[in-house]
Amino acid sequence: MKIDKLLNEIHGKGRFSLFAFSSIVLGMNATGYWFYLLSYLILFPKYDCVWSDGLTHTEDDCVAKNICAADSSVSSYSIDWSDKYSLYNWVQPDKLNLICEPGWKIGLLGSMVFVGWVITLPIIPRISDMYSRKKIFLIGMWLDLALFIAIFLCTSLDLMIAITFMFGLATTIRVNVGFVYMMELLPKRLQGFYSSGYNTLEGSVLLLATLYFWFVSKHWIYFTFIGFGLGTYSAVSVIFLPESPRLLIEQQRLEEARISLQWIAEFNKVELNFDVEAFRKKG
Repeated sequence: MKIDKLLNEIHGKGRFSLFAFSSIVLGMNATGYWFYLLSYLILFPKYDCVWSDGLTHTEDDCVAKNICAADSSVSSYSIDWSDKYSLYNWVQPDKLNLICEPGWKIGLLGSMVFVGWVITLPIIPRISDMYSRKKIFLIGMWLDLALFIAIFLCTSLDLMIAITFMFGLATTIRVNVGFVYMMELLPKRLQGFYSSGYNTLEGSVLLLATLYFWFVSKHWIYFTFIGFGLGTYSAVSVIFLPESPRLLIEQQRLEEARISLQWIAEFNKVELNFDVEAFRKKG
C-alpha cells in the first residue's frame, strides 16, 4: 500500500488538512507583513521647508537631497502629515531616521534578505531531509518571532540591515522547508488546492497593505503586528502537528510513521489500517 493511498484514506473530509494548512501557511506568510510593504516602510514623506537664502522655492525643492546637502539653505523642515504619502514608517527620526542616508544603504534592507536566503538554501533543506521537517520548521518560526520583536524595537539602520539578513537566513526554513512539510502531510489530491491557497494568501499581502495605508492607518506597526500574530499562532499550533509521515517512512522510522498517521486519522475521526511490513524496505 503506497503512502499516498493511505493518506488519502485517512484524510476523510479534510479537517486535518485545514488545520495543517493554517498552522504552516500562516507562518510562512507572516514575514510578508513587513517585507512586502518595504516600499511603504522606506517611502519618504512630503516635507515643508523654511529657507534661509531669501530666494523663491517650490514644493519640489523641499526634498531630502536639498535638506541634507552640505551647503543646504534649509533652516528648518517639518513633515506635512496631511499629504497621503507621509506615513509613520522607518524614515521617521524616531525609527531609522533615513532622510540623509544614502540610497544604496537603504536598499540593503531588502537585498540582504535574499543574500541570507541564498546562503542557507543549499544547507537547511538537506538537514530537514536527514532529521525532521517539523523540528526545523519550528526553529525557523521561533527565530522569526524573535526577529519580529527586534524589528519593533530597532532604531538603527545598520542593526536593521543585520536583522533583515537574519530574516533571510530563516526564510529557507519558513518557505522551503515549510512548503515541503505541508505537502508531505497531504495526499496528492489536495496538494494542488492548498499550494494555490498558499500562493493566493502570499500574493494578497501587498494588496492588503495598500488598502490598509489608504483607508485604515498611516502607522506601519499595526499592520506588521498582524504578521507577528500569525507567526505566533503558527509557532504554537505546529507543536501539535505530527512529523511528516512520508519522511519517516523514507527513513524507515516505521513506528514513528504509524504514530504520525494515527494522529491524523484520529483528528479526522477515521480508522487507520497501517501494515508496517508493507512499507519495510527489503534487503
